[in-house]
Amino acid sequence: MNPLDYEIQYLKGVGDFRARYLGKLGLNYIGDLLEHFPRAYINRKSSQRISELAVGDNCAIIGQITNIEKRSLGERRAQLHVYLTDGDDFLLCTWFRNFKYIEKSLKEGLNIWVSGKVTEFQNSLQLIHPELEVLAESNETNDFWHTRNILPIYPLTEKITMQKMRELVYNAFAKYHEAIEETLPQYILQQYQFEPRKIALQKIHFSTNPSEVPQHKMRFAFEELFYTQLMLARVHHAHQQNKLGFQFQLKRTFTTRLKQALPFEMTAAQKRVIREIVADMNSSSQMNRLLQGDVGSGKTIVTLFALLLAIENGYQAALMAPTELLAEQHYLAINKFLQNQPKLEIALLKGGNYKGKKAQKEKIAAGEIDLIIGTHALIQKDISFHKLGIVAIDEQHRFGVEQRAVLAANSHPDLLYLSATPIPRSLAMTVYGDLDVSVLDQLPPGRKPIQTIWKSAKKRR
Repeated sequence: MNPLDYEIQYLKGVGDFRARYLGKLGLNYIGDLLEHFPRAYINRKSSQRISELAVGDNCAIIGQITNIEKRSLGERRAQLHVYLTDGDDFLLCTWFRNFKYIEKSLKEGLNIWVSGKVTEFQNSLQLIHPELEVLAESNETNDFWHTRNILPIYPLTEKITMQKMRELVYNAFAKYHEAIEETLPQYILQQYQFEPRKIALQKIHFSTNPSEVPQHKMRFAFEELFYTQLMLARVHHAHQQNKLGFQFQLKRTFTTRLKQALPFEMTAAQKRVIREIVADMNSSSQMNRLLQGDVGSGKTIVTLFALLLAIENGYQAALMAPTELLAEQHYLAINKFLQNQPKLEIALLKGGNYKGKKAQKEKIAAGEIDLIIGTHALIQKDISFHKLGIVAIDEQHRFGVEQRAVLAANSHPDLLYLSATPIPRSLAMTVYGDLDVSVLDQLPPGRKPIQTIWKSAKKRR
């Protein structure tokens, strides 16, 4: 077993007590600590001068505390003001909330490092809620850190001080650096000019030149995305190989009638996506496709075409929506599109009890209803489909994985997930890596562009 896979409590300086708090940072194993990267660095021998600062600058300042004031603002409200000097000028640091720990750790005369965006208050330069660290050298009990000018600043949690976190990182590297294994092939390291894993990790934590750190972090960002994509590609491949679905034929009965009855010409994007869906449904593998498009891009027609393709092959089709209102809207819209196809039986299945629901369920089980539109009621235990060929799930992100899986497991029907969430294709392929992605990137003629407007609560009315 690789020592980096040991539980973190066995690292020198941790123990059961600290292990519980480190777990809140996601640090459960010794190897996790090596990838707990600093969020900033302090140069103890140099920093910006207060006199050089201007409003709007992002700064890092080392100064001595000259005064600490806590001002009460009424019931349960207060401010903490800390005044710093670098020997020439003064800087005000202000906290409006969550400053109990800061108040306890500071006192006049201490040297501290602060970082943040410069603002102005009563003609004085000010940092609001800056990042902060006490630079009292006596706090650095580890000889290694005591002698270094560049200090890493780590994300922390309660009961874990910055000095303790540095000590633990050093202990992990000192004892287990030989256990660090390379995870990327040599040709990728050469192609992207990445440092070997062990060297990159050491430079991120113990760098004497923080400006070089971003290029080393890039290696680990690449690694995370690279293996995520490999894993998703593997899942996708296994799905295509192992999930046998129904092999539909384009019989051009219901589908052709729909096309002929449309009062408008479909966009090029709609035609392209329909071809992609038909190719999936013509294959013997189970379709597993995400249909993405803005509101008004014509997802309903494309979805209806897929549903009718299954129906004209003698199968049932289902459309699941997250709310009864949306399900009813789909039911009314689809009935309007199919009013010239009298042979189709369409049902709206809702939650709760209502007159005729029992008869609906019996007809669905007997195969007497071709298209079933509904909410989560479609996945209730007492719903049985006769021959379900395709399921379309609208606003699929609003259903849990287990909810979607209930319908997907019903004799492996083809699956079409719908989403109006605007997301770049490359990101969609990452988030939904096990799905094929189709994008409706055109609006039908005459449609007004979609506007997304943000309003504060005050303007809600």
